Amino acid sequence: MSESPERYFWPDVPRICFGAGEPAHLNANVGWVRSQRGDTALGTYAAGYRDAACVLFESLDRVGGIWTDVALFPIAFLWRHHIELLLKDIISRGRRLNGDKAVFPTHHNLDNLWKAAKPYVMQCGPEDAVEDAPEVSNVEANIHECARIDPESFTFRYSTKRDGSESLPNGLDCVNLRALHEGMCAVATFLSGVSGVLADRQQYVWNQEAKAEADAEAERQE
Repeated sequence: MSESPERYFWPDVPRICFGAGEPAHLNANVGWVRSQRGDTALGTYAAGYRDAACVLFESLDRVGGIWTDVALFPIAFLWRHHIELLLKDIISRGRRLNGDKAVFPTHHNLDNLWKAAKPYVMQCGPEDAVEDAPEVSNVEANIHECARIDPESFTFRYSTKRDGSESLPNGLDCVNLRALHEGMCAVATFLSGVSGVLADRQQYVWNQEAKAEADAEAERQE
């Protein structure tokens, strides 16, 4: 990665930023995402943030250098937002399975989101699952760590908070991007698995409901 972009652009000609163009393989199919169910679309958004974080880290892992210092901010934000969306996805799916409206909290507090999601997380494990299981404890610890460093989703997006105080907390002097990447990957893999289990259970419910409707219709036709 060079210290300056390979190509500069200047607004000397009109351009459309949000629309189809060339090359075709870089056209994002937004309609496909829009056609998904609400909770499925949330998972797609989450996947996009994770993939972007991984691509950025992998490019830095090859070159390192001064880019590491400034790339922390987008990488950490992408991972934090990915985890936030996964927790909201779990809450939404869990509530739907319980017969409630499939909604999720609109705030950004990771500690509270984990508290709301944890009961559904525990329902996806074995019958003898315990809250102090290593995976659950480690995920919980990393979520609390992330919430402590970035409680309002401001730390890595802005240099200051709404009240004008510095976003970066005291004591946060060095962050190893590999440790951040591997830790967040582990949390994300765990939460993605929970979301997948809930999605499979919901699909089973939908299939059973569809079968019941089809059987009822068949009886009416007889």
